[in-house]
Amino acid sequence: MKIQSKYQCICCGGHIDPETMQCKYCGVQYEIENDWLRPIRIETFQMPIRTFKTRQIIAEEEVRYLGMEKASQIAIESMARQLADAIAPMMKIEMDYNHFMQTNEITGTVKVVEPHKWEE
Repeated sequence: MKIQSKYQCICCGGHIDPETMQCKYCGVQYEIENDWLRPIRIETFQMPIRTFKTRQIIAEEEVRYLGMEKASQIAIESMARQLADAIAPMMKIEMDYNHFMQTNEITGTVKVVEPHKWEE
């Protein structure tokens, strides 16, 4: 019997592949319960997944003036700054003083769930 239902992951909202019964975004594995043909979560994550997105528009005039490589580099650097600003409030900051080196050490940590595939 072929499953025709569109399965949606209850962890991240991503698409569950009906063949592998695994979320294509966060990797949560599911199984089908006997006759009900519905996903049953058998793995879970405790933290919700947040999606961040940015977009840059490059004018054709900029491409002609700078060249595609340089214009793309500028756009990517700008998007990286925008994404960094968006996730900065979620960063865990730890500070420590190194007496031997007489330095202040500041560590920032951000956890990210890496998607298995980038399919839309």
